[in-house]
Amino acid sequence: MQVLNILPKSYIAPRQGINPFKALLASCIGLLYIWHERAKNRKLFADLDKMLLQDIGINAVTRDKECAKPFWKA
Repeated sequence: MQVLNILPKSYIAPRQGINPFKALLASCIGLLYIWHERAKNRKLFADLDKMLLQDIGINAVTRDKECAKPFWKA
């Protein structure tokens, strides 16, 4: 039987005294939080005007490419 590993082994490796299910659950919750933050930040980034983009040294094309990424891609 083959197991689909979606998380690195460091996320699911059992540590001494830690329930593997709780560790996996905590890792999944952490991943969901990261995805939520990416989606939120990309929405905020999409709303920046031309002057603010110039201040941080990014053009509109670069911003649009970043905002077009799905939330699960860094």
